[in-house]
Amino acid sequence: MQAALGYSIAQNLFIANKNILIEGPADLILLQHMSALLEQGGKSGLEEGIFVPVGGLDKLATFIALLGANKLKLVVLHDRAGAPHQKLEDLIHQKLIERKRILDFSMFRTPNNQETDLEDLFPEDLYVAAFNAAYTKELKGNTLTVADLTPHPRIIERINQWLKAKGIALLKDGGFNHYRAAQALLPKLTDVSLSAVDLGRFENLFARVNSALK
Repeated sequence: MQAALGYSIAQNLFIANKNILIEGPADLILLQHMSALLEQGGKSGLEEGIFVPVGGLDKLATFIALLGANKLKLVVLHDRAGAPHQKLEDLIHQKLIERKRILDFSMFRTPNNQETDLEDLFPEDLYVAAFNAAYTKELKGNTLTVADLTPHPRIIERINQWLKAKGIALLKDGGFNHYRAAQALLPKLTDVSLSAVDLGRFENLFARVNSALK
């Protein structure tokens, strides 16, 4: 199992006593940026620990099972699907991790308990603008607007539906590169472009993470 995960490499990522397991590199750069932005504004971001992208929700559960017994403090911060993830629920029942250490992004959105990715905590217009900027050449004159988005809790899925309706293939298997869009979003995230409500979501997020790591 360790070999399948590339565990010998993954071990090198766990260089702190406190680790926040996240799903992918797009989450990593966005969360790091928001923590720094809050701190620049005199607010609290991540106090201790490091973000560790593990490559998807299924691998989150495996990492917890492998690493939960080595005295490292772990917190999980993951996307929320329509129902609780069964593997994570099993780990809670097996007492490999406490429920208070498993957080999902819907907790910081109103209303909560809906399908939520990290990207859904940002203003729709900023993320749409970032998507357009990231794929200017590939869109070939097409420009996505917020008004084009169909109803769905997740903005990523709404963009995927727009791409499918337009017959635009950005990736072989459909969809788009979330890391590429996240990179384009970073320069748009400033204390000018974000409202107090937007910033408040991330203040709450880091407060919950900091508390769960104690």
